[in-house]
Amino acid sequence: MRPCSMLSRKLPARFKPQPLAALLLVLGASAQAQAAPAAASGPSNSGPTLCTLTQAGGNTISSDCEGSNPAPLDWTAGNVTVNAGATISLLRAYVGLGNSPATAVTWVNNGTMVGSTASYSPALSDFDANASYFSFINNGTFNGNASLFNTIGSIDLLTNTGVWDATSSGYGAIFNGQEGRINTLTNTGSITSGSEYSASITNSGVVNTLTNTGTIQAQSTNPAISNYGVINTLNNEGMLLGGSTGFGIYNNFDRSYPGVAAGRIVTLNNLQGGATPLTFRGILPENYNVIIRSPSQYGKLVVMQPALESRRATLLVQAPVDAATPLFGTMRFGIAQGSTVASTTYTDVLSGLSAADLGNALTGNYNGFRWALSDADNNQVWDLILSLNAVATSAVTPRAPVASGAAAVIDANSALLDLFGNVQADSGMLSNAVTQTLPFLAGGSATLTQGAMGRINQVIQGRFDANRGASAGNSYFGNGSLWFKPFGGKVVQGDVGGTPGYKANLYGLSGGVEGDASPATRLGLAYAYAQNDMGGRGATSPQSGQTTIHQLIGYGTHQLDERTSLDFQVDLGSNRNTTRRFMAFAGATATASYESSTAHVGLGVQRSYSLADGLKVSPFARIDYTLVEDDAYTENGAGLLNLSVAAKRTESYVSTLGASLQRALNDRSNLVARAGIGYDHSHGKGVLTAAYAGAPAASFTTNGALPAPWLATLGLGLSWRTLGGPELLTQYDLELREKFTNQTVSFKLRWAF
Repeated sequence: MRPCSMLSRKLPARFKPQPLAALLLVLGASAQAQAAPAAASGPSNSGPTLCTLTQAGGNTISSDCEGSNPAPLDWTAGNVTVNAGATISLLRAYVGLGNSPATAVTWVNNGTMVGSTASYSPALSDFDANASYFSFINNGTFNGNASLFNTIGSIDLLTNTGVWDATSSGYGAIFNGQEGRINTLTNTGSITSGSEYSASITNSGVVNTLTNTGTIQAQSTNPAISNYGVINTLNNEGMLLGGSTGFGIYNNFDRSYPGVAAGRIVTLNNLQGGATPLTFRGILPENYNVIIRSPSQYGKLVVMQPALESRRATLLVQAPVDAATPLFGTMRFGIAQGSTVASTTYTDVLSGLSAADLGNALTGNYNGFRWALSDADNNQVWDLILSLNAVATSAVTPRAPVASGAAAVIDANSALLDLFGNVQADSGMLSNAVTQTLPFLAGGSATLTQGAMGRINQVIQGRFDANRGASAGNSYFGNGSLWFKPFGGKVVQGDVGGTPGYKANLYGLSGGVEGDASPATRLGLAYAYAQNDMGGRGATSPQSGQTTIHQLIGYGTHQLDERTSLDFQVDLGSNRNTTRRFMAFAGATATASYESSTAHVGLGVQRSYSLADGLKVSPFARIDYTLVEDDAYTENGAGLLNLSVAAKRTESYVSTLGASLQRALNDRSNLVARAGIGYDHSHGKGVLTAAYAGAPAASFTTNGALPAPWLATLGLGLSWRTLGGPELLTQYDLELREKFTNQTVSFKLRWAF
């Protein structure tokens, strides 16, 4: 290869520009202009086709397109279309050099364009330097001296979907000079160059993006692509074929010709492999990404550098003192985005490179996979080995310990592990993905059920106050023997130690009957119905569920003396639960329904003291035991990620100390405040066991975000009875723990009857 010989050849003298204000070339039946009738020359069907060049003044110029080449022309405005079935022969077309047109020019060839027979007379050349001025699209055939020669021009788009045969051209198919700029160059067809000093594509300027999905081929000793300038991105999903002794890509390192620059390829993405890998010589691309479509279809790069002696003599940059430093630069290896990978070995992805040429960066990550380059035989032939990252060790355990058991099961099961292959391993995405596979709310639904039971218990505790004459602020409807009350509440549990939190909205209605069993004892029986709508918090836990609660409650008060009373309560309940877990990384949704049973026993003691006229304080102490037993269930809809969840027993023992304060504002209104502090003695219990459908014999345990053991309760109620009997009631109750709130607000009217 002699690049300087090619650069130094003289181009033909330019013809005087023709003053064409608006020029449109139409071949055949173009809809873009009016063509003059074809002129007859000799017998019908034997004469040449006439081409029409239309000027602004309406004059027409006819020339013989299929015979001898027409004179060179200067295009300064207007688009050019060669219709299918038409042919044009060009000696040379100068496109807008120095004319600074206001609009861009686009040439589209749908037929046949034939260059001159002169080897160094390009068909298209000398493009204007204005940005994005010229575009050329070849959908047909471009042959003869079919070269596009750009010295200083700015070309927006070069596209070839047809046949671009430049075997007669001394410049190859595309020549971009040192001051030339090409924004996008795309080949989906075939581009072929000749045998004399010509690569199919030669770049000495700047090409922003070069994409090949077809074939680009050179002859003799020439490469398919010669680069003496800058190519920012080169995407090769087709074939780049050098001549018999050429290369697919030559990236210049030769310093023997003054003024010839070193080539620079910023990023090379390659799919060409198999029996015809991509061959390369010269300064290494800064980044090389192998494209993988399957275990049998992936890119291979063979680097064929000159001998060490000639390297030191001809390198553009002086050879380093340290002989171990790569003379052709270093190349960062990676896997192209969008690749489809598997846990396997891709053989011979790189050849002719040392570890130093690769910057000794021989491992990395891609979409949940760990990759490593291996030169097992120490012969500079590298295999690419991919394996799925271990979920537990790479991402989950440090971010979400609650999912560590599940992650260990996934790590040990290749079918499950494959589901996480496209999740980025070195980010929180993998941790989030594994957390989404845990049971509903990571087992926290039972805690929400206990919270709903606590809301119902507050209703009953209000009845205890009523029986002691301190029920102001509670919205009961009845005469002391029959009552009912609507209620609602909201629970929010924050994230705890990497375990995602949850939230719930509760709506319900309760009612009951009560009466005196003795002068000191009053007994009651109540029923409560409630619906608890539950869900995860944030993208980490895209889940939803619902619990329908039916609860039968027996309660009573026994007066120990005129100021001291004993309260007791026993509940039994049955719940219906439905859950829905969405796992975005797998595009899967798991659903389930199951039953649960509940029980509660509560015991409290309270003593009242009158502080002043209309003001009473009542210290109290109580203990409550609740039990939630969830049946075992199996999910549907998520394939291998469906869970079989074992039955679970969740218990809670809460002791509370506090006081209530009642203030009679006047003879028709009362204010009641209640405050307490409690401790949950069962905090940390209630572990849930589950197994994936994809690994039914390997169970794991998890526990939801449990509320902190210490809690505070607050309540405030205001009642006002009108002269006609209706009563306006407002009530607010709050339970607080660390990162946990359970609150209820109500505003109601009450009528006694």
